[in-house]
Amino acid sequence: MPNRRTGLPGTLSIAALVWLTAAPGSGQTPESVFLEALRVEVVNVEVYVADKRGDPITDLTLKDFQLQEDGRKVKITNFSVVGGTTSRAEAAGGAGGELAGSKPLHVVLLVDNYASYPHNRVLAMQRLREYLGTAPADTRFAVASYDGYLNVRQGFTTERERVLDAVDSVDRVDAMAVARQLERTNIVSQSLESLRTILEQVQLEDVDPDDIARRVRNQMAQVELYASQVRLETRSSFEGMSHLINALAALPGPKALVYLSDGMPMRPGQELIEAIQDESRTTLLTSGTPESLRADVNMRGAALGALHDSAPSGTRRTSKGQIGDVHRFAALANASRVSFYTYKPLADMGGIPASISGEAAGVYDERMRASREQNLAETLQVMSDQTGGVARRGGDIGELIDQARTDLGHHYSLGFSPARESDGQFRSLKVKVKRSGAKVRYRTGYISKTLEMKLADQTSAALLLGLDSNSIGLTIDVGAQSPADQEDRWLVPITVGIPLGGITLLPKGGSLAADVQLLLASADAEGGNAPVQTMMAHIEVPGSDAGQYQGQFYGARLQLLLPAGLRRVAIGLVDPLSGTTAFVSRDLLVG
Repeated sequence: MPNRRTGLPGTLSIAALVWLTAAPGSGQTPESVFLEALRVEVVNVEVYVADKRGDPITDLTLKDFQLQEDGRKVKITNFSVVGGTTSRAEAAGGAGGELAGSKPLHVVLLVDNYASYPHNRVLAMQRLREYLGTAPADTRFAVASYDGYLNVRQGFTTERERVLDAVDSVDRVDAMAVARQLERTNIVSQSLESLRTILEQVQLEDVDPDDIARRVRNQMAQVELYASQVRLETRSSFEGMSHLINALAALPGPKALVYLSDGMPMRPGQELIEAIQDESRTTLLTSGTPESLRADVNMRGAALGALHDSAPSGTRRTSKGQIGDVHRFAALANASRVSFYTYKPLADMGGIPASISGEAAGVYDERMRASREQNLAETLQVMSDQTGGVARRGGDIGELIDQARTDLGHHYSLGFSPARESDGQFRSLKVKVKRSGAKVRYRTGYISKTLEMKLADQTSAALLLGLDSNSIGLTIDVGAQSPADQEDRWLVPITVGIPLGGITLLPKGGSLAADVQLLLASADAEGGNAPVQTMMAHIEVPGSDAGQYQGQFYGARLQLLLPAGLRRVAIGLVDPLSGTTAFVSRDLLVG
C-alpha cells in the first residue's frame, strides 16, 4: 500500500465477533521491538544546551540541572548524556538512564501543501532534494504531507531513493495557499466596498447614527465569519497532523519533525480587522467639512464605537480559541517526544492579487503585509519553542535538518517518575541549567497519556508508519469476502491468530483461561480512517499444562464491514497479566 492517509471520517464497523480455537501454527522469530515498556512510568525530557556560538555543550553533569513539573521540583532519577566524545549515563538516585547514542536518528519531513505557496515550495523542495542526495546514512527519514488530510507517503527508511521518490510525490500535489489567499483578499474588497457605501451615507444630511453603527457591525461580522472559517480549517489541519504525532509516540527516544509551511494564522482575520478598523477610523474622522463636523459628532461617535465594541471582542474570542489549539497541539507533540523544526520561506507571498485594485489594494501596504507575515509565523514559532525545536524563516532548509540531527545526537536526557498517575491531562515542565550564558531548549509541557491512549498510539504506528512490533508472532488471516446489503460495502472476515505460548494462561476449573485486549484500526487510500476500537477477548482451552500449547494459536474472528478499495488494517494485542503487547498490520484489497 503506497500511501496511508488519515483525516476524513472513517467507515470501519464490526459486524460480528466470534471466538474459536485454531489449528497449531508455526513459531515466528521475534522482531525488533520499537515500543517502550508500558509499565515503566518514567517521563524523559530532552534538553538541548548550546553556547553563545550555538555549539552543543556536552560536559554538564546531573548537578547542573533542576527539573520542575507543574511548578514543583521533581527528583531526576534517570540522567544520560548523548553526543560529544562519549555518551554516558550517571547514577541519579534511581535507575540509570538508557543511553540513546547508539539509536538511529528519526526525522520526519512534513510538507503542508494546504498552507504553502507554489513558488515558495518549489525553491524549498529543490534544496531539500539536494540535501537528501548527500544526507548522512545514520538518519531514518519518513515523508508525509498535509493535503487537506494527512498522507504518509513513506515510513522510516535509510534508503535515500525511496525518500526522494516520496518527496517527488509530494511535489506533484498542487500547493493550495493561493486559493485561500484570494478568498481573503476578496473579503477585503467586499468589506471596503461596503465601507465606501457607509462613507457615502455619512455625507448625507439626516443620517441615523444607529443605522451607520449597524452597517459597520455588519461589515466587521463578515470578516469575523471568515476568521471563524479559517480557524476551523486550521483546527482540522492540527487534527489531521495529530494522527502522525500520536503514531510517532511508538518510537522510543526523541524525534524531529521538519515542517515546511508558509504558516497558519495565530489570530485568524486579525490583519483584516485591523486594516478595516484603521481605514474606517481614518475616513470617518476626516470626512465632512469643518462646518458640518459639529453636527456629525454623534453619528461619527456611534460608528467608531461600533468598530471598538464589535470587532475586537470577536477577535479576542477567535484568537483565544486558536491560541489554545496551537498550545494543545504542541502539548500532544511533547507527549510523543516530537520536536518541531519549522521552516517558513521568506519569498514574497504573492503581493497584491490582480483582482484587487483601487482602495482595496491600498489596504495591502507594507504594514499590512508585515502584520500578515507575523501572524502566520507566530504559530510556527510557538510550535517550535514549546517542543524544544527551532523555527527558521528563510535560509537553507538543509541547515535546519542538520540542526535537528545535531540536537538528536547531542542532548541531555532527564528522566523522572511523575507524582500523579497518568490521567490524559497537560502538565508543564521547566528546566534550569547552572551554566552562565548557556542557551537551553526543551519541551515546556506534555500530556500525561493514559495506558489506553498509549495503546491506541501504538496501533496507529503500525497502521500509518508500518511500525509493527510483534515478538510473539500475532497473525492476521483474511477470509472470503461477500457483498453487504449496503451499497459498495463488503463483509470481510479476518482471523487474528493469538499465539497461546505468548500470553499468560491461568487455571480455571479444568481449563486454562486468559483475558486479552484487542485493538483494531483501519485506513483507506482516500484519506478515511476509523478511530481505534478496543474489545476484550476471553480465551479458554482444556487442560492444565500451558506448555502443551506452545506453537499453537487461538483464533479470534472479526467480521468487518468495509467499503471497496485498498485498505490497511492494524491489530494490537495486550495481555494485562504479563504486560505483553503485539501490534501487526496488513494491506488488503476489499471487493
